[in-house]
Amino acid sequence: MITKYKIFERVNQGEPEGGDYVICKDTTEPEINIFSRKNIGKIIQIEPDLYPFEYLVKYDSVPYDLKDKIKNKTRHFSRIEILNWSKNKRDLEQVFKTDKYRL
Repeated sequence: MITKYKIFERVNQGEPEGGDYVICKDTTEPEINIFSRKNIGKIIQIEPDLYPFEYLVKYDSVPYDLKDKIKNKTRHFSRIEILNWSKNKRDLEQVFKTDKYRL
């Protein structure tokens, strides 16, 4: 069981970087907030010129009803909106499991 807790040592290390997997919240659109909190995205680009929404996050799939708000499966997020990040997608999947079972 100790190895399960080691996973959390790799989550939220340093600052998010390009290529990191992320769980985000959206402070502007409630529908996107629900989607982004339940799905793992990947930072594909950091654009300092677009501060505070400098992190461009891409999702594998987007529901049809959100395609007009999340164009090309990407959305800009600010640093405050990034809840969790890791180099490894499995680490964030473990975060979902612990939240689900309240561990």
